Amino acid sequence: MEQLIYKIPSMSQIRSVKQCGLKVVSTFSGCGGSSLGYTMAGCKVVLAVEFIEHARDIYRLNFPNTKVLDRDIRTIDPVEELKNIGVGVGELDILDGSPPCASFSTAGKGAALWGTKKEYSGKKQKTDDLPYVFCDWILALKPRCVVMENVVGLTIGKSSGHFRELLSKIRSFGYQVASRIIDASLLGVPQARRRVIILAMRSDMDRQPLFPSPFHTRTVTMREAFGGDDCVRPIEQESFFVNEYMKQKYGKLRQGETHALNFSLVRPNLDQPCPTITAQHSEVTAYSVTHPTQPRKFSLAELRRLFSFPDDFMVVGSYKLCAERFGRSVPPLMMKAIAESIKERLL
Repeated sequence: MEQLIYKIPSMSQIRSVKQCGLKVVSTFSGCGGSSLGYTMAGCKVVLAVEFIEHARDIYRLNFPNTKVLDRDIRTIDPVEELKNIGVGVGELDILDGSPPCASFSTAGKGAALWGTKKEYSGKKQKTDDLPYVFCDWILALKPRCVVMENVVGLTIGKSSGHFRELLSKIRSFGYQVASRIIDASLLGVPQARRRVIILAMRSDMDRQPLFPSPFHTRTVTMREAFGGDDCVRPIEQESFFVNEYMKQKYGKLRQGETHALNFSLVRPNLDQPCPTITAQHSEVTAYSVTHPTQPRKFSLAELRRLFSFPDDFMVVGSYKLCAERFGRSVPPLMMKAIAESIKERLL
């Protein structure tokens, strides 16, 4: 059997990676999963945009040298902001974005909530227009490459019309466009997290988008991610859900078993990748993936490992807030692999 060693470099090691010269603007940056992936690949994130205060606080802790815009992206002039950091129209290498996806998620109410304001990370806002706002930034900045990440639900059912329209819009701006559903577990992440990735290369460069290939013949298991054990010792004082509700709901499930009536309630197999962990993991009474051997949800130390964040990635705030940040994030190793493929086209 192929021997896999799962070890994520520290934050200082990631910051010391030799830079390749590619500049990235990160929109809908969250706590910085995508930005970490780009940095791991040697790219420089020159600007980030994040509207949610808690996500922005964590981002700034871990990326103190990146300028972070804290306004609603709809109110920002992207050309002016890039001009302020010395980047002109057509000069940006990569524009990255993960627009909030609740309106398209197969786990949510989807189309029934389109056009309405709803709760998103403690703020009431409309989110289904944000992929189109991202398109406005593409048209304004004319980057060499575009990366957009979203939930698979964007490609199916009623949402698929939005998906086709987004692809058509980006092509009309003068880009070669391709999309693919990628499972993060095939790119070294110990979590079976499927996301749709849209890659676009500006047509004047005459280069087709290139997606990463799977790294290994098998995937990293939770046990390997936890260092050969069934759990991770916390690196800081942190609380996570251990209560009667968890014991009653999770304690009845065996490893590898899904609740018969609630498909989101899963006790995973320790010797397989973890199923998708969503923002709902932060809710005490929400059905979600449980710890494989204990009647509780994952600690923050374990969430770092399962999302491929460094052990010393800093977070602040309550367990609920921090678990939500991880649940909404792009696994850094996944984005590193995508960034490495982009480098083959741009360098």
